[in-house]
Amino acid sequence: MPLRFIRQDIVRVNTDAVVLPANNILQVGPGTSEKLYRAGGKERLEGELRLRYPDGCEMGKAVVTSGYDLPARWIIHAVCPQWQGGKLGEADFLYSAYRESLLLAKKKKCRSIAFPLLSTGNLNYPLKEAISIAVRAITDFLAENRMEVILVLFTKQAVRNVERLFGPVPSFIDDEYTAELERRYALRDLRLAGGMLPDWYDLAGDYKKAMAKPVDTDPLKDIMEESTESFREMLLRLIEERGMSDPEVYRAAQLTKQNFSKIKNNEHYVPKKKTILALAIALELNTVTTVELLRKVGYTLSDVEGFDRVVRYCLDTRELNIRNINEILEVYDLEDEVFPIRYGNDWEE
Repeated sequence: MPLRFIRQDIVRVNTDAVVLPANNILQVGPGTSEKLYRAGGKERLEGELRLRYPDGCEMGKAVVTSGYDLPARWIIHAVCPQWQGGKLGEADFLYSAYRESLLLAKKKKCRSIAFPLLSTGNLNYPLKEAISIAVRAITDFLAENRMEVILVLFTKQAVRNVERLFGPVPSFIDDEYTAELERRYALRDLRLAGGMLPDWYDLAGDYKKAMAKPVDTDPLKDIMEESTESFREMLLRLIEERGMSDPEVYRAAQLTKQNFSKIKNNEHYVPKKKTILALAIALELNTVTTVELLRKVGYTLSDVEGFDRVVRYCLDTRELNIRNINEILEVYDLEDEVFPIRYGNDWEE
């Protein structure tokens, strides 16, 4: 049976097994992992994992649990690699995560299995390379075995990358649903700066209700505009409130250690607008807080510039991964505007 691609929310896919991107301690993570835990029944899933796999699972390997409240009978937890430049065996580990998942599904006599694009969310694996590895691992398995294998795509950029190589992808969700779901699972991350969140946000996850409210109803607007806090003071406060270390911040922002130190230690230094936006993404700020941070040094987000519109869209939909944002910029022919990506010793420049 051939590999199939669909655009869908993976928690809705009706297959014998569904694959959950896992960490080596087999605890719930953000993104797809959290969606599947919630949909399947978080407490029961965690209980089975603690009972059966107290020592966790090795990188590139997989374990299996019941599917509980999911349509799938089984959940296969595949331990996926984080992208670190491609020189630490990430490709081999990612290939193995697919292969081991398929072998487990075969052992459980599954006739069908659904995968998300492993490692492409918070683990930062470049989308094109991740798709290539997924297809290679799955087709290698299908050359010797019979099973229905579905690669479930969620973001529009993932769909576009696949369609360039393999043709049209059937879609069972639309962009409005995608944006709503992304917001719903990111609401706790929006409670930044001591819970500073506009009161018109519907904390139950009602995206349409939230978007229907005009921006000028934000009760924090006047307070923010009257603040005497400097850019540097505000940035340091946000870093402290996020509980992040310096390396965590400048690596997530794709900045060098030297550049970050200059921003942090020189109160008169004014970074470039793109640098401030990279820091906002690294700190997972919402749009309101990002705009306020920009205003501290005289910048703003334009409603007409292509780069600014893409960044605003990503902030609104909680796409807070610089590599994924670069993919979106490329889709909209803004390759010259992408954020710089650093590897290896670049961090220490």
